[in-house]
Amino acid sequence: MSLRKIALNLTGLLLFTGCTTSITNLTPHSLPRNPNGLYPFEVEFATTQKAVRGNTLQPFVLIGQEMYPMKRTPMLTNRFEASVPIPQTSNYVYYRYKFVYDYDKIPAPSQNSRLSPTYQLEIVDK
Repeated sequence: MSLRKIALNLTGLLLFTGCTTSITNLTPHSLPRNPNGLYPFEVEFATTQKAVRGNTLQPFVLIGQEMYPMKRTPMLTNRFEASVPIPQTSNYVYYRYKFVYDYDKIPAPSQNSRLSPTYQLEIVDK
């Protein structure tokens, strides 16, 4: 094989095995209406990027212009949860997840963020 073909094969291999980050929504598509107005949201953040400083992850649920902080799920390092207030008059809520984190960069660490796609939660009357 020529040196050029080897270089192209290695480049292709690196592209397929590159760093990935995924945000997985674990909140159901619908929930029964809750009299106290609080609804559970849960998400999983997974990354193969070694530069991400996992202990700096700050997750949020975004509903409209409001950002609700999330906390780590006990005994799981990459899952987060929050109880979010939703008005009793709402039947649907559109939301996203946002993760803010530090990552290693030369000469000093920097901050970055990831935003999930938009999801819809239906609130169903019992």
